[in-house]
This record gives sequence, structure tokens and C-alpha cells, in this order.
Amino acid sequence: MCIRDRLWISPDSPTGSLWLQQRRYRGRLQLRLEQGRLQAINRLGLESYLPSVVGAEMPAQWPLEALRVQSVAARTYALRQLKPSAPYDLRATVSSQVYRGLESETDSTRQAVQSTRSLVLTYANKLIDAVFFSSSGGFTENSGEIWPRQMPYLKSVPDFDQASPVYRWTKPLDGPTLLSSFREIGGANSIEPLETTSTGRLKRVLVRGPSGELRLDAGELRQRLGLR
Repeated sequence: MCIRDRLWISPDSPTGSLWLQQRRYRGRLQLRLEQGRLQAINRLGLESYLPSVVGAEMPAQWPLEALRVQSVAARTYALRQLKPSAPYDLRATVSSQVYRGLESETDSTRQAVQSTRSLVLTYANKLIDAVFFSSSGGFTENSGEIWPRQMPYLKSVPDFDQASPVYRWTKPLDGPTLLSSFREIGGANSIEPLETTSTGRLKRVLVRGPSGELRLDAGELRQRLGLR
């Protein structure tokens, strides 16, 4: 079916799938022309979507109980992000939660989703903002120190993730990288903390360069330097 700049593509059977850029997807695909570019949107039910997310966000060989917890968190997050008036609800990347179609589904992720069907996380009878991540480096952060509002259920707690491969990491920063990142001040001679969170993470920094200074929040610093 084609309506102006939109095209719907459906599999030839209820249990079939569709190929898009080397991956298979359940449900239907909507192709839209968006600002001169072709945009593909996968339309499918929540419980069909989740096994792929669980397998993409967590190793599928992990214990079933871990996969079950991830299923509940991912379901809650997805439902909290519903946008009825928008073309789509979620992106397929870490900007929402990772989704790779059938390629990241396994028997274990399907079992985890099925065994937790309809289970969600709530606070004061409302869905929580169930954000999650790979590693916190030992402590989670108070949400109010990252976002404008402190969520009562997102408080700083110890995180026993020392076995994570990204628990500690380094990134060398050479002269050309610093020049490219802080071109308006001719590079960087030093980066000094101006404000930190209760766990010691940077909130704001002062970057001193050959031709000036910059005051940046941590998010912009991370983006400029390409940090995790």
C-alpha cells in the first residue's frame, strides 16, 4: 500500500519476516521519505520487539534470571517512550535501546520475555524511567545530578560491576585530537574540573588552550573528545 510518500511492506505470512540491510525483522516495515532521505520504520508488537532488545543489550548466554530482569527493564522503558503522535516511538540504537531484529533473538531471550510477560516497574502507580547501562564504574549516579529533576527511584548506589570490560578504561589524546576538539581556542593545554557530582564524576570543566578558555559541561566534553 502506498500513500503519497509512505510505503508499507508486509511479510507473505503471519510468521514471516522481512529483510532490511542484512537483517531480518518481524512485523511490517514502513518506508517514508523524510527530508529527501528514505526512512525505514519497523512496526510490531511490544512482546515481539523485546526478545531482540534483550539479546542486543545483554549477552544471551547469561543466566535466565539476568535476562528476565533485562526484559522487565526494557519493557518498562519502551512503554514509557510511547509517542502516539510521532512517526515512531523508539530508535534502534543506544539513544533508546539497541534493537537488531531477529539477528539478536535467541531461545533464551524469547523465554525471558515470555516468562515476564506484562511485568513492568512502577513508582507511585506510574511507569518509571527505566534507564540502564553497561557499566557505572562502581557507583550509579543521582539522577538529579545528571538531569534537571531528581527521580526518587534513581539514587546513587554501589554497583558491583568490577568484572565489566569497561569498568576502567583510558583513551590517549594527542595534539591533533585536542586541536580538532577545541579548535576555537587552538587546542588544549589543560582540562581542569570546575564541578563534580557526589560520586566524583565531572559536571563542568575548564579547558585552557593557547588562545583562550572554554567552560563546558561534562556532556559536551564527552562529545567533543569521543569518550564513552
